[in-house]
Amino acid sequence: MTTRSDQERVPLNEDQKEALHHLADLLLAEILAHTYTLVSNNQVRMAALVVKLDKDEHTTENVFEHAMAALHIMFADTRVSCPYAQAGSLQLRDKNVGVSSFADSLWEDIPAITSRITLFNHVTEEDRTADDETYRAMACKVSVSSQQYLCVETSCLKRVFDETDVLALHAVGRIVAKVLQEEALLELKDAKRTFLTSVQHQVSRTTDFAAVADVCL
Repeated sequence: MTTRSDQERVPLNEDQKEALHHLADLLLAEILAHTYTLVSNNQVRMAALVVKLDKDEHTTENVFEHAMAALHIMFADTRVSCPYAQAGSLQLRDKNVGVSSFADSLWEDIPAITSRITLFNHVTEEDRTADDETYRAMACKVSVSSQQYLCVETSCLKRVFDETDVLALHAVGRIVAKVLQEEALLELKDAKRTFLTSVQHQVSRTTDFAAVADVCL
């Protein structure tokens, strides 16, 4: 916050300085209160979406579709995907990013962000062009066996993901993982049942089993 005066030799007096500081404090308090309200409302909205997603019926065929739809609502104007890690990297919109580059599930391209901001500072707002480059992203692993992830990425410099966003992404990821694990457990039980049935059938057909059965009788 700055003030200007056309009178070079008449600086602000102490009362004017105090009034200016007080006004700055009021404006800052108003901005913080507004920001806190927005963040709180966003947290409540994301929590409601997670609860709804958890209550819905899912299968392995539609769980990723449902999860991505919920994430699109949570994080408007972002790109949501469910890539597989290939050679330790995730394919984002325009670049490969190593999984190890995600610190606490967050990643940002500092050089690209710095370059873009520098460019913006040297051109007028009318000359600024839209950019599809990914500047920040979040990632959450949902399948250990297949190395599959849920990713949310943005090409908007003003979008900064925070801890609340990460928590929401991981909550959705846990729902997806639970569905995949339950499906895998059912497949394992079916395979076990099929194996035992096959073994029992093969044993009952052997001559040795029939001979043992005669002796027992």
